[in-house]
Amino acid sequence: MSRPVVFRSVLRSSFSEFVEPKRACGADYTTQAGQLRQFDTFLADLGTRRVRLEHVQAYLASKEHLVSRGKENVCAVVWQALEHARRHGRPVATLPPRPTFPRQASRDPYVLADDEISRLLDAARHRRTRRGRTSATTYATLFGLLLVTGLRIGEAMALEVQDLDLAEGVLKVRAGKFRKSRLLPLSPSTLAALAPLLTPRRGRTRPPVTPLFLSGRGTRLLHCAVKVAFMHAVVAANVQDQAGRRPRIHDLRHTFAVRTVVDWLKKRRDPAKLLALLATYMGHVGPSSTQVYLRPNQRLLAAAARRFESTCAPRRRKRGA
Repeated sequence: MSRPVVFRSVLRSSFSEFVEPKRACGADYTTQAGQLRQFDTFLADLGTRRVRLEHVQAYLASKEHLVSRGKENVCAVVWQALEHARRHGRPVATLPPRPTFPRQASRDPYVLADDEISRLLDAARHRRTRRGRTSATTYATLFGLLLVTGLRIGEAMALEVQDLDLAEGVLKVRAGKFRKSRLLPLSPSTLAALAPLLTPRRGRTRPPVTPLFLSGRGTRLLHCAVKVAFMHAVVAANVQDQAGRRPRIHDLRHTFAVRTVVDWLKKRRDPAKLLALLATYMGHVGPSSTQVYLRPNQRLLAAAARRFESTCAPRRRKRGA
């Protein structure tokens, strides 16, 4: 359950009235409420009794370090909350339309090849760790799970022991993005790799609710620690393209999506008919979100070309026909 947010500016009651209905409708709204609280703190520190355009502009100037999408997210929350306050008679001046920001060119995903995956997991598995640090096997298993399921890193780190059902062969992802839960069927090899995580460590007894991926201290893994371990493995495995660009941990999700579609093409299955299944497995709202992960790249184009050649190439006539 989301914690209540305490506001303290002249618009504190209006901001609370704005946030609570969204949560009552099932939205988590934690990030947005935090953004609104930061704006509320800015107004409270100013001590203003009426919010005017120059106050909002001064706050946005303090957010110049954010990328375009971050600025748009802040503006969306602030403008909606201020419009709500103004409609209910609170001291807010009329604001111009919400500003827009030029989008920066998105970074092309890095889709790992089969040999790069093998080198990456091997490097993660054999990384030396100090006593009390997170096991290298834990990180290797986590990266492997991301590659074969396409889980978001936050979803994987939030997994609990009870979410893995070895008997049924499924993994439950609880309250992922958009607060949606889903069940993921896993292959026998994946289940075998995850099974050791259910075994209590020597001298320890697992409580009923325990993170599936534990740090060396017996706590949930930190995102920053996982990113550092991933980059160490990438560098050790020398995974990079000709321009020297290295993959990010989110690229494992891209790799899963592309490898799935390439496998469909090899098996002469129609991706258009199966895309909805992939969207559901990856926790997307619909296939349009999944298509973002399938932008044209060398592996997909090569697989599509082979499919076209095998389908459309003229068949040779048998001798004697």
